[in-house]
Amino acid sequence: MKQSFSNNINRFTDTVKDIKEKLFSKNNNYVESYEAEESQLVKKTDINKIPPFINFVTFNRMGLTIKNLNNILDSEEDFELHIIDCNSKDNTWDYIQSLNDKRIKSKTRFTLNLGPIYPLNYSLTKRKPGQYFITIDSDTFIKTKNWIAKFMEVFDAFPDVGLLGL
Repeated sequence: MKQSFSNNINRFTDTVKDIKEKLFSKNNNYVESYEAEESQLVKKTDINKIPPFINFVTFNRMGLTIKNLNNILDSEEDFELHIIDCNSKDNTWDYIQSLNDKRIKSKTRFTLNLGPIYPLNYSLTKRKPGQYFITIDSDTFIKTKNWIAKFMEVFDAFPDVGLLGL
């Protein structure tokens, strides 16, 4: 069952990647900043070693974004953080650019606010095969220490789950 789910989500990811080529390329007017990703090729034996992909999307929520990203980055847990700003006008992007943590894998700013689904799909195209995906809205504050380990317990207890959102 897990293999079937994994195959389905990988096919979905491939479809979204095709869409990305058309909509999210650096040559269109939607993406202002983009950081290159490392290779998407992952050996099957390395899947359990891949840290979870954390998607964080914000728009005009500088105060909450500062509070939430500081809390996320305060963790000692391993993860890949991908931050997307949907063209905030309140200096949120300046704050995001000032962050320096090796777990931040990309910082992207869209030149238009295209709603919540567009950046979610954009991030899904960056997910490595077999990588767990956690999406967090900028108005969600996580108080719990070691929350990623708790999420991973959910993934382990329910192997058909491949995506969690907050």
